[in-house]
Amino acid sequence: MESVTQAQANHYYAMNAFLAKAQNTCAEKCVVDFQTKDISAMEKECANACIQKHMVIFKDVVRF
Repeated sequence: MESVTQAQANHYYAMNAFLAKAQNTCAEKCVVDFQTKDISAMEKECANACIQKHMVIFKDVVRF
């Protein structure tokens, strides 16, 4: 098994935390109708745009 440094573990945790927060932010912002289980076209478009914006920030902030 490959050993992982503390810096690598911190980097992995930070990436996952950022992505989880982005998902929560976009879901809270974009999903407006909780009466149906299906997502509307407007909600889907909003969520896609939101995630894309977060990913632009993500690639600028995170070094691989």
